[in-house]
Amino acid sequence: MEDLKALHGDRIEVHLDDRGRTLDVADLVSSVADGTELYMCGPIRLMDAVRRAWSDNGLDPTNLRYETFGNSGWYEAEPFEVHIPRLNFRTTVNSDESMLEALERGGVDTMSDCRRGECGVCQVKILELSGEVDHRDVFYSDRQKAPNATMCCCVSRAVATRPDSTPGNPAQSALVTIDVP
Repeated sequence: MEDLKALHGDRIEVHLDDRGRTLDVADLVSSVADGTELYMCGPIRLMDAVRRAWSDNGLDPTNLRYETFGNSGWYEAEPFEVHIPRLNFRTTVNSDESMLEALERGGVDTMSDCRRGECGVCQVKILELSGEVDHRDVFYSDRQKAPNATMCCCVSRAVATRPDSTPGNPAQSALVTIDVP
C-alpha cells in the first residue's frame, strides 16, 4: 500500500474495514468526477453495490474496472441437484465444487473459459428451479439475473428456499433443471 501512496499521493483513498475506515459506497461513487476511472476488487456484494451506484450516477460503465478473486455469493455453498432432461442426466453438485465441475465429472461436455463468472461462455438455460439461484457471476447485470432464466455454471449455485425451514424441518436441497448449449 505504501508503494501506491508514493506513486499516487493524495489522489488515492484506501478503505480497510479492519483499520476502522469503512467504505460508504454511495458517497464514494457520488464524489467521482465524470471521466474518472475506478478500480475495485472485493466480495461480490461490495462489487454489486459499486456497480449499482455507478449506474445510478450515470457514469460511463467502461470507466469502472474490477477484478474478481474467487466467488463469494449471498449464501453459504450447499449441495444441490442439477438435472438435464435432454441428456437424461442428474447429479449432485457438492458444496466444494461448481456446477461446471459436477457436469464435467459426469461427462457432460460444457463450454467454459474464465471459470470466474466474468465471460458468460458457460451460461446455461434454466428450465425449472426448485429453490433460488445464488448468482455469483459478474457477467450478468441485475436486470439479467432477476428472471433466473440463465446462470453461469462456473460460479453460480442453486440454494434451497429458506422460509419453510425450521430446525425440525430443514429445507429440501435445491434442484435446478437446465439445458446446455
